[in-house]
Amino acid sequence: MKPTAFIVLMFLSLSACSKQDSDLAFPVKKTVTNQGASLVDFSGKWDHGAVQLQFTLSGNLSNVTAFKIFSGSSSNQLCLIGELDVTVIQTPSTFSFNDPAPKGSPTYYMIGIEDNQGHITYLNSILSVSKPSGLGK
Repeated sequence: MKPTAFIVLMFLSLSACSKQDSDLAFPVKKTVTNQGASLVDFSGKWDHGAVQLQFTLSGNLSNVTAFKIFSGSSSNQLCLIGELDVTVIQTPSTFSFNDPAPKGSPTYYMIGIEDNQGHITYLNSILSVSKPSGLGK
């Protein structure tokens, strides 16, 4: 898939979220830029009805102010579910996020990086996390 098509698909997916999916507002201006950040690792595991996410970034992170976490029951419709505010970043850095209410099995996740001008870069990686078989919750 060409990068332009992927970006358009991401914007359509993000704008399809309903208000009940998230109380957090999307940025007024969605911008994809190259901030020089590289995703080293992005993983998640099902844990007692919640999903524990962990991601590691390297590169130039000096202008990063927050990470936006998006999720959904489909990789084509991801909604903002949380934010990690950042003050000082040493690279590489590992971050964790807990999703207490996954949207189903599997649940898909994506990370957005917000810079100090409010621009957001959506990382080109969508993670799928499934509930292990045999678990009731």
